[in-house]
Amino acid sequence: MTSRFKFRLFSAILSLFWLILTPLPVYGRRNLNLWIDGIFEVPTRWIRHTFFPSFPDYDGFFTDSINYAVLLGFGALLSTLVYPVIRQLRSRVYTIVWFNKNIIIYLLAWIFLVYGFSKILGNQFPDLATLAIEKKQENKDLLFWAWMGANPLLVYWIGLMEIGIGLSLLFKKSRKIGLVAFLFAVLGILIVNLIFDIGVVIFSMVLLFAGATALNLEKRFQEFKRPIPENIYKSMKLLVILWILILAGFHSHG
Repeated sequence: MTSRFKFRLFSAILSLFWLILTPLPVYGRRNLNLWIDGIFEVPTRWIRHTFFPSFPDYDGFFTDSINYAVLLGFGALLSTLVYPVIRQLRSRVYTIVWFNKNIIIYLLAWIFLVYGFSKILGNQFPDLATLAIEKKQENKDLLFWAWMGANPLLVYWIGLMEIGIGLSLLFKKSRKIGLVAFLFAVLGILIVNLIFDIGVVIFSMVLLFAGATALNLEKRFQEFKRPIPENIYKSMKLLVILWILILAGFHSHG
C-alpha cells in the first residue's frame, strides 16, 4: 500500500465521518437530535466549558458553531481510530474504499438536490416582509438570504444549477464532470460566505474537502472492478437514486 493510497484511504474515512456528523438538511433536525445530541452532547459540553468557557452554553449542533467544530474534531478522532483497523484488512481495503467513495458521492448529490429543490420551491430564503415582522433584522445571515430570495431569477438559476450538478453525480458517465462542477460551485459558495461573513463557512469547507476527496477517488478507481455483480450493482444503484430523489424532494419542503 503506497503512501499516496494511504492518504486517499484516510481522506475517504474522514470525509465520510464529517458528512455523517454534519447536521445536514437531509437528516431532518429532529432525527439528528435523537442520535447526535444523545451521543455527543455531554462530551461536547465538557470540551466547550473546559477549553472555550467564553462561548455561550450548549445550543445544539449548527454549522459554524463551536459545537459543530468540536463534532468535526470527534470525526477526525474516529477516523484516526478506524484507519489502522481498515488498513489491516488488506484484501478488502479497495472494496471498502470503493463503497466509501460511492457513499460520499451520493451524500454530496443528496445535499445539492435538497438545496436545489428548496430554492425552486421557494423554501430556502426567508421573505423580506416576514423577516421585518419577526424583527430579525439584526441577523446578518437572514438579511443576506432574504436579499438573495428577493431576486427570483437568481434563486431559480442557482437552484437549477444545484439540481443539475446533483443529478450528474448519480450517474457514472457524468460523475467526473459533475464532481468538477461541484467543486467550482462549492468554492464559489465558500468565497461568498467568507466575503459576507455568512455562518456556513466550516460547512462549505467540509463539502469542498469531501468533493475533492471524491474526485480523487473517482479518478483512481475508474478502472477498478466493481466488488459486486453487475446485476446487483444496477439494482442497488436504481434503488439508491430513487431514494435520494424522493427524500431530496421531501426534505426540500421543510
